[in-house]
Amino acid sequence: MFTELLSNALGLSAGQTPFAWQRRLFGELLAGQLPRSLDLPTGLGKTSVMALWLLALASGANLPRRLVYVVDRRAVVDQATRVAEGLRAFVTANPQLGAGLGLEPGRELPISTLRGQFVDNKAWLEDPASAAIIVGTVDMVGSRLLFGGYGVSRKMRPYHAGLLANDALIVLDEAHLVPPFERLVSAIADGQPQFGTRGLASPVMPLKLLSLSATGRSHGTRAFELRADEVEGVVAQRLGAVKALSLREMESGEKLAEALAKEALALAQAHGAVRCIVFCNSRQDADKAAAIILAGAKKAGFGDVAVELLVGGRRVRERARLLPRRSKRWASSRARKGSGRPLLFWWRPRLAKSVSISTPTTWCPTWWPGSAWCNASAASIGAAKARRELSCSSTIRKPLRRSARR
Repeated sequence: MFTELLSNALGLSAGQTPFAWQRRLFGELLAGQLPRSLDLPTGLGKTSVMALWLLALASGANLPRRLVYVVDRRAVVDQATRVAEGLRAFVTANPQLGAGLGLEPGRELPISTLRGQFVDNKAWLEDPASAAIIVGTVDMVGSRLLFGGYGVSRKMRPYHAGLLANDALIVLDEAHLVPPFERLVSAIADGQPQFGTRGLASPVMPLKLLSLSATGRSHGTRAFELRADEVEGVVAQRLGAVKALSLREMESGEKLAEALAKEALALAQAHGAVRCIVFCNSRQDADKAAAIILAGAKKAGFGDVAVELLVGGRRVRERARLLPRRSKRWASSRARKGSGRPLLFWWRPRLAKSVSISTPTTWCPTWWPGSAWCNASAASIGAAKARRELSCSSTIRKPLRRSARR
């Protein structure tokens, strides 16, 4: 029964089953055992902890009744909100779960989003005794924990702080990106003296922290990690994905945009219908490279090449504009394989952190390392490559100026 409920909560299709690590973590949550960190490779569904917590809590586990999912990217906040909304529909379709979560008959699971340019619906504040899911950024959640809060009145600040710091589980996604915030929440959860004494034993469960990361940052014996016997099936396929990397120095006098376009065209000619992602560190290079690839594709006889230019400062807006209109085109590219119509994306490196990529076909991320952000871009590319079967990546490195070599 639990396996079927867990599969439905995770949104799995018929014939699919939860990963072994998900079943093991669910068993620990049912026993009221919360690890301090979840250290798993990218692409194995760490976001599913939201569903695991919900189902365990509804089954009577001794867990915090509020889950606060924190991530330092607005676009990922919106993505996590959609996951939470799917869980709300799941609870609505299974009234027995709602009763286990302390929800009154006919009342939906409260879901609230705390991020900039988004109005808090305050659903999580209505009933402190019921379960709720809050998804927010580090700034929004952190300011409320410290009796601040953007747009929160002085009288309501203690109320927000009290609900977030008691009977709540803060799930910190990409914890390695925000170590100061992780240390702050850890200090509050551990009851360190600078935040005051707890006094008498409280009937309310204290704050709990669960850090999510794929960087090998363990927290002693309280870290939940993948076991060797759990690397099977889809997990083994994703972890064992073929990864290739080649480095090409730019020739003297060669323009970066021309070099990027040349590599992308070469890949399209070699593989036909291909998903190619090009990383640039400036909008100007992305604009120029996109124009060159369109002209080159026409000359090479590719015909109508699908090119998406994803640049600019409003990453959430671009994502919202792109996905509904282009997801069908992207998803159907495998069916078009052999048609000679490549699909190319031109991204700035920081934008890559706002998009989750999963594809079984060949693609080629190309970027220019030359400054501090290149390490993060390389990490993002490595993370994306963990989720598909075949990859081919090429790096173009622009020679550094003499002053930069010192």
